[in-house]
Amino acid sequence: MALFIISAIALCLGLASADKLDNILISHSGIFDPDSASLCPASSSTTFSSVFTSTDATSNWSDTKIQYEENAFEIQIDHTDDLPERSWSLRLGKGGQVMSLILKPGESIANQDVPEAIWNDLVQQMIAVDETGLHDGEGYPSFIHGSGPYSYEAEGTKPPFYNPKLAMNCDGNDCTMINWGQQAHVPTKWDAPLLYYTRYRDCGDGVIQYDMAMYHFGQDGSRDFSYFNTPWTGVRTSTFRDLMTSNTDGSLNFAYLNNFINGAGVKNLEDTAGFTTFAEAVTTTYSYPFCVDSTDASNWYYCDDANAPNALVPFSFKPTTTKVEPTGHWETYGLAEDSTVRMNWCSLSSSMPLGAAGWGKYGTSVIITNDDTGFSFESDYIIHYCYDGAWTYMSASEPSYKIAQQFPVGASISVAYKGDEAPWNAQNGLTFVHGKGAEFDSDTAWHRARSRIRYGITTEVDRDGTVFTTNLIGRLMPGEVYSSRKFMITDLLSEMETRAGALASSDEAYEDVSEAGSNGNGEVIKLWKAGSSFGASVGSESCLADSADEICSGFSAPSASRRPLFYIKCGTNTIVSHDPYTDPYSGIVPPDYLKRPYKCQLNAADIARTGRAEWKLLGFFPDVACWDLEMQYLEYSSEFCEGSFLPTPRADLTQGGIATQDCTIHGGVASRAIDGNTDGYWWSGSSVTHTCGGANTWWQVVLENEAVVSQVDVFNRLDAHSQMLGGATVELLRYEGTDLVLVASHSLPSATTNIHEFNVYFDNVQAHAVRVTHATHSYPLQLAEVVVKGSFLPTPRADLTQGG
Repeated sequence: MALFIISAIALCLGLASADKLDNILISHSGIFDPDSASLCPASSSTTFSSVFTSTDATSNWSDTKIQYEENAFEIQIDHTDDLPERSWSLRLGKGGQVMSLILKPGESIANQDVPEAIWNDLVQQMIAVDETGLHDGEGYPSFIHGSGPYSYEAEGTKPPFYNPKLAMNCDGNDCTMINWGQQAHVPTKWDAPLLYYTRYRDCGDGVIQYDMAMYHFGQDGSRDFSYFNTPWTGVRTSTFRDLMTSNTDGSLNFAYLNNFINGAGVKNLEDTAGFTTFAEAVTTTYSYPFCVDSTDASNWYYCDDANAPNALVPFSFKPTTTKVEPTGHWETYGLAEDSTVRMNWCSLSSSMPLGAAGWGKYGTSVIITNDDTGFSFESDYIIHYCYDGAWTYMSASEPSYKIAQQFPVGASISVAYKGDEAPWNAQNGLTFVHGKGAEFDSDTAWHRARSRIRYGITTEVDRDGTVFTTNLIGRLMPGEVYSSRKFMITDLLSEMETRAGALASSDEAYEDVSEAGSNGNGEVIKLWKAGSSFGASVGSESCLADSADEICSGFSAPSASRRPLFYIKCGTNTIVSHDPYTDPYSGIVPPDYLKRPYKCQLNAADIARTGRAEWKLLGFFPDVACWDLEMQYLEYSSEFCEGSFLPTPRADLTQGGIATQDCTIHGGVASRAIDGNTDGYWWSGSSVTHTCGGANTWWQVVLENEAVVSQVDVFNRLDAHSQMLGGATVELLRYEGTDLVLVASHSLPSATTNIHEFNVYFDNVQAHAVRVTHATHSYPLQLAEVVVKGSFLPTPRADLTQGG
């Protein structure tokens, strides 16, 4: 049996969700408090698009990651401003992470140049760390990404598996997603008991409000989380080279960028004015003296070393021989001849990237100047910083002997970036408004320390990212919610102190931890069932589905007495459960020690599918309240209770339909393919069709009613000519007026010899007809049977109150 996944023609609706249940779970979440910021009015310049186009021409992603860009993408949000420095284009990934943020200077998210980090590390996201499980001794660190797990080829996480999207709504000027947060390292022995809520709101004038929340839905006895990145992000270094922290008086101050792993900058929020700014390039000068012993070329000393000999030569670069000679590194690195030197220089305040063009910013250079004489030379390549604890090797624009002559002992030497510094009113800034930690209360049990910012450069030069994060060092226990509201501003650097200062001083930025349910129950959600289908009504609405029974009632907001209820689907298998690890195939939580939610068991008819499950949040319900839905293989419909969708499951929707074809010979009429007989032998049952052949020959069936089609099974002739079906196309058609138009299609394989049955899957596409056609050759179509599976849509009633 050959099986295939449908590749459908999709229409972009502009908004990301028209699902009423999604909308109510987001608009009445009871998570964000207060629900809207007074300084964030609605913007009329917000647009959404779910249509993917690559941003690589601007973003310059790592060459090895471009193939996964579309897989990571969920939706794009754009703000177009009269001032270009205030315009932005933000892309949310499937896991709720910011995977791209394009501003006037270019892409501001790191380039993803690490093998396992594919829009799941140096992106903007939340991270929650279980410090007790971070170093468990078994190699399973416990921390939950706000994007998804790292991607390992051997584990089947390529293409990357992102945090499952449970609900989403993008409308007006904001876009919100609810995701099930995943452990960053897989497989893992640890559960992932966090729902992540992420909202991005266009406030206009270059201001983006971003709200983050985590709900701990674990049961009593589940692990606490005690260290948080809210957010964690990687800002593109080649776009925004410099970082500036704010002083308590509201002024910005240049911050040296050391290695994030072993030398990160740290500053408590209360010691800031509530914001941190990235700049394209601001001027900074370093000044250090250097001394070298001329009596013995093998010795070097720092100038303040008491053991330094009296005889010091008047130059600051140690030669490799008795002469000042270049090092041989120019040959290794493909630089100009005799253009590399080394300096006994290890006292910079900033660790430098190694073995790559640029000094901390790719493609730039530095000017090293003797401030006493004005002599300078340029270096555009740092080869080794403080090699052997002594030497910094670099390129030089002047011969080393000349440099030696021009730098006497004790000269004041300055190092400055060349040429790309710009006045503050001529360059963009990107500011994170994180607040001043005013909500900190030393008497509150969940706080262990004051919130802070941390920042630094990455160890891998090619990552092109500066790490920036806001840390909450607190405690999130089962039944609690972490929530925060923060802002980003894109504008001229000269505007940042005023604009960010005003926003930070308003105390609109905050973070807190509270009991689930402290902001109310949200809205009522009722689940209803009819046959093998079910759906939801919200608020006071009733369910219009015929013969539907109310099964259970819950709410859109979590509380101590309610747990999240999930609808889980993998291939044709479905399940409803409070445990998101429940396998839709077996109906149980896999007993394996290691958890792999990115894999799911498929039916035999699903073996060509990806093996990735889908999850949907149905609301928050008491235990066992929805038992009549749980552990059953039911199909969820977002339109179930609206009267516009009333599933009537049928084994074969072609019964009652009308079959036609473009031409008939040998008595092989079109109706033979819907007579219920799948026998593929022409002479035994007279149940195989036969068209005349020729270019674009076709067979089709018009169903008796419009239907939601999930599968089409095509049965081939077997006694002869079975190869002629190769390359045929299965199409779904829908009426627009009196015309049937194509809405989805999939081609059968080119090799069909001796294969009787082909199962083609569609993603619940609404259609009036199914067509099989040949466009690649002129063979006749000889079909034993075509079986269409799905559900008919109801025929609208003039007055739904009749019979009520």
